[in-house]
Amino acid sequence: MRIRLVRRATGAALALLACLALAGLVSGPAAKGAPATGDRLERGDRDWKPNIAAAKRFARSRKGQTRFTAVDMRGRARSFRGGATVEAASVMKVLYLVAYLRMHRDEAVSDSDKRILGPMIRESNNRAAREIQARIGGSRVDRLARKADMTHFRRSEPYWGLSRIATVDWARFMFRLERYTPRRHTDYAKRLLASIVARQRWGVGAVAPRGWRLMFKGGWGVGDGKVQNQVALLERGKRRVALAVFTDGGALTAGYKRTTIAGVSERLLRGLPR
Repeated sequence: MRIRLVRRATGAALALLACLALAGLVSGPAAKGAPATGDRLERGDRDWKPNIAAAKRFARSRKGQTRFTAVDMRGRARSFRGGATVEAASVMKVLYLVAYLRMHRDEAVSDSDKRILGPMIRESNNRAAREIQARIGGSRVDRLARKADMTHFRRSEPYWGLSRIATVDWARFMFRLERYTPRRHTDYAKRLLASIVARQRWGVGAVAPRGWRLMFKGGWGVGDGKVQNQVALLERGKRRVALAVFTDGGALTAGYKRTTIAGVSERLLRGLPR
């Protein structure tokens, strides 16, 4: 009798848990790559995937070396040479922005801070980046990179543009941007990344689909434009995707490489639900 009562009680408890789960009152741990917003995806969102095959074909048809990673709305990352590293150039300024905001997580961003952070991101101002670099120090940047699981990251000092980065790390970092940015500063950081000046809105800035908010940053080498890199987060409501596309290759012009980034980005984002 006692065994039967226990079994009945256990069965009743399991039935209750099943009902609660169906009602959305009980849930298991979220998948590591789940959208940071926790938004429930519709069927079209679940089915959409970045067109990796088309992006690969295009990348292979271009001169130089191209690497990319795209993260879909379910947090799944897909890459082409995603672990290969290149010089970071001005993409590093996104890490500087987030590291600085983390350093001041308990206080408002002052007007004097905005006069430095704004040009650093919106205009890619190097003088502003050097000032932020001096304020935060290398250790804070390294800690942020470790927290973000940037396993391929190698910082260079004092020449921060020579730091080594990989697309797989950066696409995931952009997808989870709010996870690393203090809540009180998240809107400010996203506004900066969404307001890049017109002359730097090449690559993904030229092909982002309508209806999606684009937050991104580009980086490029000095002189011959050895590297041309972009990282991006796109949002529509609570839906999001992210990508990183890096190119390099000797004497190729900056314009050629930016056309490559635009072509790869357009193919990765093709068919994005509107």
